Amino acid sequence: MSHPENTARTGARDVAGRFKPGHSGNPGGRPRRDRIINEMLDRMTPAVLERCYQAAMTDSTADRKLILDRGAPIPRGGTTTMDLGSVGSLADCQAAVQRVADAVGCGDLAPGDAAPLLALIDTARRTIENLDLDARIRALEARSDGA
Repeated sequence: MSHPENTARTGARDVAGRFKPGHSGNPGGRPRRDRIINEMLDRMTPAVLERCYQAAMTDSTADRKLILDRGAPIPRGGTTTMDLGSVGSLADCQAAVQRVADAVGCGDLAPGDAAPLLALIDTARRTIENLDLDARIRALEARSDGA
């Protein structure tokens, strides 16, 4: 048995059960409670932010971190430009890794942005090692052929 409230609304629907143009499925609109809460949050937000700011500036490192993390987060994604220097030797690769680590440590580079740079440096390192191994193997083979 259908509820009388629902049967009165059936004229607003087509044969497929969808609402006809001009007839809303929510004629009362958004519940007033949501509007009241949103209005209250709009009024309170500046005061709450000011209070957090004052607490952060007086004594609380946790509040400072909250303000910085939420208000000015470290940018993530996008294009990262950083001078890695030359990566033509293992010592160069080590220096480049140190530069990336320093940039992450001082907050100039997000850890997520450092990962692709470190992968690039690692690829250069493996290439250098493979070329070195290839040269050693060729030298050993030449020595054994000549002996």
